[in-house]
Parts: sequence; structure tokens; C-alpha cells
Amino acid sequence: MKCGAQVFAVESVGPAEAARNECERLLQKYKLSEIQKRILSAAAKAQEIFVCGNNDSAEGEVKSGDERFYGDEAVVALAALAGPGLVSRHGEDCFRLTDDGTKLARTLQAEAAADA
Repeated sequence: MKCGAQVFAVESVGPAEAARNECERLLQKYKLSEIQKRILSAAAKAQEIFVCGNNDSAEGEVKSGDERFYGDEAVVALAALAGPGLVSRHGEDCFRLTDDGTKLARTLQAEAAADA
């Protein structure tokens, strides 16, 4: 009996496509809402997200990078990012991006810039 060699074709992907593939994998894994994607994308450079009390109303405020998100929906969305480990709590009102959170944030930010 003769052993035959099998040949597998392997497609190589560039760094941009690899980053998109990783982003898609993380998006499927975490199933983020639109506001969660926006909060993460805004935090890509600063790496920190703050929860602030709003003096004008009882609603909360989330400061992510240069952007602000108002309302309880934003606070709940940020808290939900901590559950799967995309952010971790540092102090009473600060969250920092984890490694997966950073990867996803940078990719989301790059995609948003490409779409603009």
C-alpha cells in the first residue's frame, strides 16, 4: 500500500484583514450593542472610561475618550462590558480596557474611520 501526500492550500491574509477577522470573532463572541461599540471605540486611545454623576439630573454619564454618553442606558452598557471581561473596574468610577477590550476598541475605531 502506498501512502499519498495531501496538499492543503493555505491563504495568507494581510494584517488589516487579520484584524478584521479578529474583530468579527470578538463581536460574535461578545454580541455588543451599538452603544457598547461606540463606548469602546471612543476609549481606544485613552484606555479609560469614567462613570460620572450628572448634576442636572439623576441620570448617569459615561465619559469615554473625548466622547460623553448620557443616561442610564450608557451606564448599564458600560457595566455589561465588565461582565465578559472587556473592561475592568479601577476605583469607584473608572474602568480600564482589558487586552480583548483594547483589540476590539482599536479595530472598531479603525472601521469607523474607514466608513467616515
